Amino acid sequence: EPTAGLDARGTRELTSLLARCKAQGRCVVHVTHDLELALSMSDKIVVLERGRVFAQGTPLDIAQTLCRTQVKGLVLPDVLRLSFALRDAGRASVVTWDAGELARVVRGES
Repeated sequence: EPTAGLDARGTRELTSLLARCKAQGRCVVHVTHDLELALSMSDKIVVLERGRVFAQGTPLDIAQTLCRTQVKGLVLPDVLRLSFALRDAGRASVVTWDAGELARVVRGES
């Protein structure tokens, strides 16, 4: 949990460092309960529940899985829950955890 106990500035600095490493083609293994951070920074995600693999895949795969089945200890980002609800209601075409993307989709700007 590298962001545990960090203030907002420290979290931004750490995520910036991780993004630079990723851009350089480095492999970064990041263990966290911060689903929003994992979704936004990862190419692949493995979700563990009680020490066993519950799900694995792309951030979108994981987002869709977790919107259907809750995992103890993981809190879905509000934007993701709203996005999923809007898609199920036929009001949005995508599932996203990015507030800007969801706003564009809802406005019809896709």
